[in-house]
Amino acid sequence: INDAFTHAMARVLEESKKVPLKDPKLALKRLVPNLKLFCKEGPGLSKDRFPARWLALWDKEAGAVKPMLNDDSEKAAMLTPAQGYQLLGVLDHPESRFPSLARLEAKDRVLIQTLGIARLGDSALQLRTRITGTPKLMAGTSRLKVVFRLLWRSAGRVLKDEANDIRLLKCDAICRELEVNGGSSTGMEAFAVWGDANSQGE
Repeated sequence: INDAFTHAMARVLEESKKVPLKDPKLALKRLVPNLKLFCKEGPGLSKDRFPARWLALWDKEAGAVKPMLNDDSEKAAMLTPAQGYQLLGVLDHPESRFPSLARLEAKDRVLIQTLGIARLGDSALQLRTRITGTPKLMAGTSRLKVVFRLLWRSAGRVLKDEANDIRLLKCDAICRELEVNGGSSTGMEAFAVWGDANSQGE
């Protein structure tokens, strides 16, 4: 259904160019005023998560839930129903090296931009790490450091100097916070995060 929906909407977009309006979004709205987009169940796993459903795109009612493209899995894990967004189940083809899938992704990208649909990957959505307490250097076992090195490599990162130890810093608490459009933020407790390198590259 996802492939067929992309092809159909791309065709509608072409037809909307015949509508005598300068704004492509308004032209699409005139052509399909009752457009609905399928959204997946969620976000999150709480009992107040939204059911999978077809969501009206042009619904301007106060408090109306809006569809959002999931192009950032890290931020997606932080999204909650209270923020008023539900992740798309259509128009969400990922980037691909296969020509047929790449064409679908390209069509989706144009449609998402024209329809004005919010994206999790947008820089306006800020994901921050808040640390409570003063980080204190702690000793780590050699076995633990081997595990950290493997995790670092599996994430596609490269250690500049294999001889350098990975430093472990202990704090009182770590919280990952997602702020949507300058509004209230939601947080999730974390047990460990990778820190940024200091001026010495450590």
